[in-house]
Formats: sequence, structure tokens, C-alpha cells
Amino acid sequence: MKKYFITVLLLLGISFLGWQIYQHVNSDKKAVKRQRKNSPVAVEIAPIQKTTVQDIGRYSGSLYPNAAFIMAPKIAGRLEKIWVNIG
Repeated sequence: MKKYFITVLLLLGISFLGWQIYQHVNSDKKAVKRQRKNSPVAVEIAPIQKTTVQDIGRYSGSLYPNAAFIMAPKIAGRLEKIWVNIG
């Protein structure tokens, strides 16, 4: 019986200590949240100006066509003139 009583008292003591630690940690989090809500936000303001905005982008890379054709005669000989613009 004495062993059972000591075990119950020990569990109650550990539970109470855990509850106190939980309350302390939780109150710190609430204080931080309250402080964040009331703290001012740093912003920079400027007068309104009417300007033109240009969307300019510089990209590097390679361009590949969807289709490519090889201009070559099927018979031997010299080409006198190409009737279309290549490019």
C-alpha cells in the first residue's frame, strides 16, 4: 500500500510540474504574439509619380526552330537562283 501511495504521489508531482512548464512556455508564446501585433511595421513612403514602365528582359539561351529543312538538290549540278528568301 505504501508503494502504491508513493507511486501515485510521484505521478501527481510529475504531472503538476509538467503542467507548470507547459503554462510557462505557452504564456511566452502568447506574449510574443501580442508584441508582434502591437509593434509598428517599418515601411518607406514616397510621393506618387507618373512614369512610363518598360518591361525589359534580358535572357541567355539558345533558340531552336520547330521545323528545319535542308536546301540541297537531289541531282548533281549548280544552283542558279533560289526563288525564296532563306531565313
